[in-house]
Amino acid sequence: MISFRDSEIEAKAEQRADERCSASLVVRRDLERYYTLLASAESELDFSLSELQCIYDICNGTMFEPALVDPLVSANVEDAFCHADYDKKWKVDKQALITKLKALTPLQSWALVTKIERFWAK
Repeated sequence: MISFRDSEIEAKAEQRADERCSASLVVRRDLERYYTLLASAESELDFSLSELQCIYDICNGTMFEPALVDPLVSANVEDAFCHADYDKKWKVDKQALITKLKALTPLQSWALVTKIERFWAK
């Protein structure tokens, strides 16, 4: 059983609830949709292993703000390249990687953030 308290999410779920679907079922349904969308977006990501390792390294310890539409992974990576030679360390083309990151949709960016978080949770 999963339980949490967030008055903002609770209010949104209550607004979507009706006599056929309780707020609890709304949250479950919406999470199922979200996970389905994330899985689809993750399958669209096209990064080499070296590029992913570079992104993981740069984003180690990064806290992504959930309220943002776009988590700005590209800005984080671009800024990191200005301060360290991650491109040399991971043997990646930094301009090509930044271009790929900037081309991501917000959903694809969140799918990438999920990969980053799962990587560092291991």
